[in-house]
Amino acid sequence: MKLGALDLSSEASLVAVRRAARSVAEKLGLSTQDQTRLAAAASEVSRRAREQNAGPLRVAVEGDLLVLSVDGYAGPAPEMGRMVDWTDVREKGLRLEKRLPSEPAPEILEALRLELLTADPQAAAEEIRRQNAELVKVLAEQRAAEEARRRTQERLQQAIAVAKLGAWELDGYRWTLSERAQEIFGVGPGEDPFSAVDPVIREEFETALREMRAGGPVMELELALRPGLWVVLRAMLQDDTLVGTVIDVSERRQREEDARIRAELEQLLVGVVSHDLRSPLGTLRMGVHMLANAPLDEMQTAVLGRMGSSIDTATQLVVDLLDFTKARLGGGIPIEPAPHDGHWLIGEIVSDAKVAHPDRLLVHERAGHGTVNVDAERLKQVVSNLLMNAIRHSPPDSGIRVRTETDEERFQVSVHNLGDPIPPEQQATIFEPLQQGGHGTERKKGSLGLGLFIVRHVVLAHGGEVAVRSSEEEGTTFSFWLPR
Repeated sequence: MKLGALDLSSEASLVAVRRAARSVAEKLGLSTQDQTRLAAAASEVSRRAREQNAGPLRVAVEGDLLVLSVDGYAGPAPEMGRMVDWTDVREKGLRLEKRLPSEPAPEILEALRLELLTADPQAAAEEIRRQNAELVKVLAEQRAAEEARRRTQERLQQAIAVAKLGAWELDGYRWTLSERAQEIFGVGPGEDPFSAVDPVIREEFETALREMRAGGPVMELELALRPGLWVVLRAMLQDDTLVGTVIDVSERRQREEDARIRAELEQLLVGVVSHDLRSPLGTLRMGVHMLANAPLDEMQTAVLGRMGSSIDTATQLVVDLLDFTKARLGGGIPIEPAPHDGHWLIGEIVSDAKVAHPDRLLVHERAGHGTVNVDAERLKQVVSNLLMNAIRHSPPDSGIRVRTETDEERFQVSVHNLGDPIPPEQQATIFEPLQQGGHGTERKKGSLGLGLFIVRHVVLAHGGEVAVRSSEEEGTTFSFWLPR
């Protein structure tokens, strides 16, 4: 270990060297005689080195050897052999060695290093400057770390405030609650938040606490502390103290409960209406068919026709409600796909529409060939819905184009009509329930606004996609594709 370097630039420094050498020898356990010899050797070497402008005198301990050395020292030093155990004059300088009684302890060496620093004013000043620089650096690092901790704490507090988290600790039976935790639990500082809850709820908390103390995972509980108050508790053990957070989830639980009740009521209402209406509608349809075969005058025939039309409308409403129930509340609209000629299926629908609307120009364009794996009745339902929308929302003297196209991977269908465009904001929600497939917000008489919703879900059930494009220049095009 290097203990220090002593300056040799003045007569005063030579005196300091002799004094320092004796002190080092004494503290390293040399005898009084060896202390005197070492001090004399150090003094003589320093004097000669100063005459040669060599130096400084370096002091070190290597194991159980005390080493004095001078860089740049020239000339022999035979008399030094009587004062130390080894003398070596090298090209780089002089080296003297003195064996010690034992290897010095680290604390002794450190004390000697500090002592030699004070013995050399220049070295002492340099050491002070070095230590001051280190102190400044340490203080700067401490300030930076403290500032980083402060910013982290601020961000943590902000995050806790935004998340509306309450903090709490349980040390034995003593509770410590943050203001937010007191607000959530409805208790004051230091009060037990479980003191007034149902014993069953308290037992659930204490059971989780015992499991965690026994080495279980981090505790996370969702509890109803009282009617209308649901909380989520999370906690972990730090030493013997339980440290945790609490958050009020009452609003979320209430929304979930409201949604559940609403879904049950919706399903009950739609199911009852749909199923209970089907039977009387069937009876009415049978009666209309029987009366149609009887001799009727012109007025009776007209009334019977309106009755049949109304029954058809009501029946379609029931069908739509059933499909809506399956799509919205069940597992999706069921399909039974099988290989079919898609062009032929769509062509049949277009032909039926031409018969029903002889005053309208309906064109069916085809491209490609091959079969498609679809539910034929559901495909007819989709295209019929889109075709009726196009007829309803286009000028009477305009044409409607239905295009079907097959390629190696999919079957595509588009229905195009002219007329007022669908507003962009309506296009974004047009496939949602209770919307209309036309232009404007007025609902068509006898319609629930479920048609395009059902169209989308039938297409999705086949693994396809549906889209709408509408503008003043191009008109309106509903299109969908199905995998082959």
